[in-house]
Amino acid sequence: MSTRQSIDHEVYKVDDTPKPVLKLQIWQDHGMTPPDVDSVIEELREALKDSIASVAFAKTALTFFSSHIEELPRDIQKVFPKAYISDLFIRIDFTDDPDGPDSDTHTPASGWLRSEALEKLAVNGFVDHQLGQQWIVAFFAQWEEIFRPRLAKARGIAHADDIKVPLLGDLRRLRHYVVHNKAKVESNWPQKSTVLAKWFSPGDTVHLSGRHLREFEDLFPWTELRGP
Repeated sequence: MSTRQSIDHEVYKVDDTPKPVLKLQIWQDHGMTPPDVDSVIEELREALKDSIASVAFAKTALTFFSSHIEELPRDIQKVFPKAYISDLFIRIDFTDDPDGPDSDTHTPASGWLRSEALEKLAVNGFVDHQLGQQWIVAFFAQWEEIFRPRLAKARGIAHADDIKVPLLGDLRRLRHYVVHNKAKVESNWPQKSTVLAKWFSPGDTVHLSGRHLREFEDLFPWTELRGP
């Protein structure tokens, strides 16, 4: 076990219950510098900015692809936007040619009929919903698995769960709906949510617009994260 691992997993016992201990003295005894609160928060700020920018660019691209498909001849029965593994683009083909130039090196990952593509790529359509829902799951995972534990260490807090952020508590509940309830808002949302209560009503499908993302960024409690 490495020095850092031994620090992260060091425990003490109270009533025979093992609990993690995170003390400045431990870091000093090992000749190490504890995480800096400002550095952790700055990295979190960059992660939030990058994640929102990524989903915003992806949402904007939906309109571009929809317009491109609209311009294709309507008498073509099948138009497959085929996503090729290892390629960072979507190729619009009229035929599904097994002897095409990419057939030996790439595997078609997906394909839609022209009408399906236009429907799924529409604003507030399937892909639009998927992008927002995936952002919820991905950003909450970053907070829960990376930044919350690091911030707890930087602030000298023994348990990461002791850092309470109502905004991210609401995001956790939205993640639950996406993963465990087919993205449908449950009846307990008005009672359980706090900061984002007005975003949805019971029975709604979880869907994030640009307005939601901007508001989430504006509501982020940077000062409170630094602690007293």
